[in-house]
Amino acid sequence: MQDIKRKNMKEDYSCIPDYETFSESEAKAIVKAIKSVYSISDTVDSEVEEEILKKSVSVSLVNDDFSLTILGENLGIEIGDSLFVSWNKFEEIDTIKTEEFEEYFFDSWYEGIDNIEIFDSTLEWIIFILRNGDIRLIRGR
Repeated sequence: MQDIKRKNMKEDYSCIPDYETFSESEAKAIVKAIKSVYSISDTVDSEVEEEILKKSVSVSLVNDDFSLTILGENLGIEIGDSLFVSWNKFEEIDTIKTEEFEEYFFDSWYEGIDNIEIFDSTLEWIIFILRNGDIRLIRGR
């Protein structure tokens, strides 16, 4: 999670969600695995998001209240207890409890600015929430 988001949450709530940021080498290993699962071979890491988005499909919410758990149910995706969240083209990846992600979602996603990628350790699916509010999905093997 970017520094400005942590700062804003501390000012607004005097706390921030419990999350851990993967090290650079751990994040690179995750990206390497993502490239393998989604058949993205000759792409530099900074272009992985763009290449996966080309293969993704648009999905819509049943209503305007965003709930990742409900979205997952509607898409037939099991959303577990923890998530991986990328805030910047898979360059920074955090792990966070699903419950906390949902609780703080609108405080941590800045519409008009952020594209975020949400997935889990299985890498079987990636949900993109784009800066314009569009939601996209790609499924792995």
